[in-house]
Amino acid sequence: MINDNEIKRKRHIDDIHVRVSTNDPDVLQKRMYILSLNFFELRDELQNDSLTATDVLNAFVWKAEMVHREVNCIVEFLPESFEQAQNLDAQWNNISGKPLLFGYDCTIGLAKYLHKPMENDCTLVTFWRSQGAIPFVITTVPQGLLSFACCSSLHGVTLNPHLHSRTPGGSSGGECALFISGGSTFGMGGDLAGSLRIPACFCGVTTLKLTEERLRVKYVLSGISGRSRLSLGYGFFTKTVAEQIFLLKIVLGSAEYYEMVPHQPFLPLDERKIFVPHLRIGYYVDDGFMKPVPACSRAVAQTVEKLKAIGHEMVLFHLPDPKNAASLFYRGLMPYGRDQLIKVYANELPFSVCNIISYFLSFISTPLSIVAGSYIKNLVDLRTTQKMTDQYKEKFIQQWKTLELDALICPAFTVPAVPHAYPSRLGVCAFATGLFNLLDFPAGIVPTGRVNSEDDKLLDNENFWHTGIDFALKMLRNAARDSAGLPLAVQVVGLPLREEKCLSVMKEIEKVIVPNQNSYNLAVYITDDQEKPFVLNIPKKRLLS
Repeated sequence: MINDNEIKRKRHIDDIHVRVSTNDPDVLQKRMYILSLNFFELRDELQNDSLTATDVLNAFVWKAEMVHREVNCIVEFLPESFEQAQNLDAQWNNISGKPLLFGYDCTIGLAKYLHKPMENDCTLVTFWRSQGAIPFVITTVPQGLLSFACCSSLHGVTLNPHLHSRTPGGSSGGECALFISGGSTFGMGGDLAGSLRIPACFCGVTTLKLTEERLRVKYVLSGISGRSRLSLGYGFFTKTVAEQIFLLKIVLGSAEYYEMVPHQPFLPLDERKIFVPHLRIGYYVDDGFMKPVPACSRAVAQTVEKLKAIGHEMVLFHLPDPKNAASLFYRGLMPYGRDQLIKVYANELPFSVCNIISYFLSFISTPLSIVAGSYIKNLVDLRTTQKMTDQYKEKFIQQWKTLELDALICPAFTVPAVPHAYPSRLGVCAFATGLFNLLDFPAGIVPTGRVNSEDDKLLDNENFWHTGIDFALKMLRNAARDSAGLPLAVQVVGLPLREEKCLSVMKEIEKVIVPNQNSYNLAVYITDDQEKPFVLNIPKKRLLS
């Protein structure tokens, strides 16, 4: 069945290629112009009828199909998107007061089972369509949605556009790879343990995982069931914080969306709380469970200094009882143990073997020992774990309140984008993002620059970045080698339902970060040979191969 599906997928994408291919220089020039516009410039052009929804859709489908041939990021194009664009043009031609997102082409990073489609579109897709946006493609996700790689037996391996030997992250890896390559105006997806934030970190884009209650989504697969106290937050991939604010204002302030999901509280975004002149911001460089590589530590340290330089108050934050928090996270990720995974994965170890492994690992790697020993034995243990999770959340909030923090800055992840083989060996890294699903805190990602050659040198300096006999740290070092030029980011965290505070700090970080000189040019080079994919994202000093 998988092979048949891949044949159909290839045929489908080939059909799309034929549909949007052209040698007409005027059409190509217009598409290049469309793709060169930023989020708000494109909106202006669509609103004033300088561009049609059909023209914009054809440009992004054309680009997306070429990006896919480079990085394998698309499951399928949505054929109804072409009809939707034509209907929008017919309905709104030369009429003012168009829907806020008229003609915007967006992507869907939400999972679907093969040959088992949902009976209804998810509420976010339905809502964006009502606002004039055109969801036009479904992107790749990893098997089971439980990985920060992006590969599956169904669709193969998705590549990072910055460096093909690295993963774009997961689970929304295909979404992020397409978006950073210029194949859409924004993307959307869910985040259970970093599924939005890890790809954003690995690919160098902005995102914000909302508190679960702030934005609920119906009619969508959430991955493996039985996630206990871990929150599932939703959010968007954008290039800037301003674009995040624009999208969140629309959906959170919509009475229409509230009617679709009535169990979601109606809490419109309050911009007055975003633009704050003075902030008291906590920070940590090391969570005390799995230390980040030097590049990721530097990203936080430099951001802290830059924020301090423009007048913000920076306060060192010590994560309370990190090893206990990590154990609660990994137990919450799969509270019913092996039985929940058996439908998706095979050959899991029995609990007795996990106990033995955890004991011996304690002598060589504390993080690995904690992960191996984090499972639920029975129903009583499950209830105890949930109670301990609630108690830990209260402890964390109390420490936050004592320090009177507006927000918290910490590493986006423990490592930049890693080679494709490593995510399955680095499950200990998931705590960096998963902690804030355990707490159900909003958490965003802001790009801060790129890994440099000095970071690579310090990584191999045992005196500077000590691993000792810790197998997990040695594995992390191997995964992070030769990362110069890859994106770096920091994570910004707020208390539950305080997304405005996150956005406020994210705006300030964006303000002080100088654009990296090695960043990608969104250039499109025309070739007369339509069989060859266009070269889309050429770095100034590093190739994409």
